[in-house]
Amino acid sequence: MKFAYKVWHSEAHKSTAKLHGGHTLDAAGISLKHQALAASRQEQVESDPAFDVTMKLLHPSLKGVIIVLDAEGDSDAADEWIVRYLVRLNKLDPDLCLIAEPLPAG
Repeated sequence: MKFAYKVWHSEAHKSTAKLHGGHTLDAAGISLKHQALAASRQEQVESDPAFDVTMKLLHPSLKGVIIVLDAEGDSDAADEWIVRYLVRLNKLDPDLCLIAEPLPAG
């Protein structure tokens, strides 16, 4: 079963990023960060045999990536995985302030 999430930079959390030591990014900086995230694919993904993970870069104006988890699992397990992954990435790079939204199955 596939579980897809749109992951993007939250403008609303820029002040939080600054408080935690990050520097806020302009649109070009955000786009570069997301390109790097999508390009790294498996290198930055936690090793978790429960899911096969792929990433696809959205159009730069959308400032985000699509993360697809493919596994024999349920949506709760997928939601837990994406939360753990984003928490880890946001700690590594507070500028990103990544948030995720589940996409409809299809």
